[in-house]
Amino acid sequence: TGFVHVCYMSGDTTELRYTTLEPEGWPYLPEVVDTSSNNVGRYCSLTIDPSTTNPVIAYLKQDVSEMQLRLAVKEGGNWQHRNVVTGGSYYQYASINIDDNEMIHISYYDNNDPVGYYYSALPPTGPPDKTLIDTRVKYQHPVSSTVNSAGNQTVICRETVSGEYMRILPYHENWRASKITDVGYYT
Repeated sequence: TGFVHVCYMSGDTTELRYTTLEPEGWPYLPEVVDTSSNNVGRYCSLTIDPSTTNPVIAYLKQDVSEMQLRLAVKEGGNWQHRNVVTGGSYYQYASINIDDNEMIHISYYDNNDPVGYYYSALPPTGPPDKTLIDTRVKYQHPVSSTVNSAGNQTVICRETVSGEYMRILPYHENWRASKITDVGYYT
């Protein structure tokens, strides 16, 4: 849409917010996306739906009794919310994409049992699938994920012990991690 789009958690952790940098500058008041918890909006990731040009945000919502990885979609001027995964103790580092078939792809780290990276594909309606893609605890810091025109997801993350970047991608019916040798180290 030609603008810079940003999602973030408010300083007091009670709001997930969204704003755009327009030609005349930042708007005075950002949009409030979700206020349904005292801890909402952590680890948000934003993409723009190519078919509608509406923002779509993946984010963490924490209640006293459970965590939720949620999805917020702006439709008709209002934000619609949908749970991706619920329960457990902690979901982190969401990265979101939408493919040409309007399938929403989210990769994230799940600190529950089994600990590891997960990937979920969400059709426009219906429940998401959830696939464990890597159980090595050492991969905890995703940088980004992308989806190609065939709908294949690639997750790029940092290996916490060596600091090297890794690529995790589908390979036949499984996922395979490989080291990216030319991007340097995380400091």
